[in-house]
Amino acid sequence: MQTTTLLTDRDIKILKDLKQPDGVSIKALLIMGVALFIMGIAICIISISEEFLIILGLIVLLMGAGITFAGARMRWKTNTYFANPPHGNMKQVVNDQLLRVELINKKVLRYCFNGYELELYVASGIGHHPASFRHKRPIDEVRTLRNTPVQLSYVEYIPGEKVLLDIAYRQYNSYSETVLPITEEDRKKSLSGNAGAAGCILGIAVFLGIVFGFMTGFDSKTFPLILIFGVGPMIAIGFGVISYMSWKARQATNKITIRTTITEVVVFWIRSGKSSSKDTFYRLGDGTLVHITNMPFQPGDNVLIQFLQNNNGTRGFVIEMIKI
Repeated sequence: MQTTTLLTDRDIKILKDLKQPDGVSIKALLIMGVALFIMGIAICIISISEEFLIILGLIVLLMGAGITFAGARMRWKTNTYFANPPHGNMKQVVNDQLLRVELINKKVLRYCFNGYELELYVASGIGHHPASFRHKRPIDEVRTLRNTPVQLSYVEYIPGEKVLLDIAYRQYNSYSETVLPITEEDRKKSLSGNAGAAGCILGIAVFLGIVFGFMTGFDSKTFPLILIFGVGPMIAIGFGVISYMSWKARQATNKITIRTTITEVVVFWIRSGKSSSKDTFYRLGDGTLVHITNMPFQPGDNVLIQFLQNNNGTRGFVIEMIKI
């Protein structure tokens, strides 16, 4: 059976994310562009007569101007789309017996029902409280439950492109979320990755310092400036993030505990710069698709997922995800 209903706020958030550029939001793009533009002007001002720094400043300035223009153009296109969307702010809801799911051309999932099929792109968002949704990430593998009743919702994002928003397997929709006091063991688990992250940041900083050194011939005038304005901020930001994560773990008093059943496992190729890596996403009992860990869970597995709770009650950093 198929019905039509209004998009929820969450659905609209997903569709707005689909209009964002890869890897960054339009708002972040505008902020980045303005910041680079101002930084370029500052470098040109302090460079005085140093030709290398003047050229560097002009390059940064032009990059900032270009990024700002691109961000403004994307925001205008997004506003134009949502002023009169092809889906009319409505979504299709299907309640039926799912026979199986097939992967088509590494891009689309074909949901097979009795007498008909739906070929859908999958809206997937990065993280455990998903953001930066995309619908054309390459899919490496999909594993799902079969021969079971489901309720799925999708929208015709643009003519000819149907996007899956969520799907709940009705016999496996167990999902409970509770708030419990945090323990010292929970804090240790949450902080376990910080030492590795610190080592990675230092390694990158040393590598960049050596590269810039050779580029400038370790010139006594320009090399210190590059370290201060280039490598220095990266180290500060990196350690700032690690310190913030440690502080959040020590300040947290509660944790969010989720007990649910995995109904789908979808492995996407996630692009980061010029490289890509495989990340495993899990469909939980409430119909949402999240990436928490690349552990090999299977459809039908019951799992326990724990997060630090932020002050506003939302999910914070991951403590653990284990099979129960």
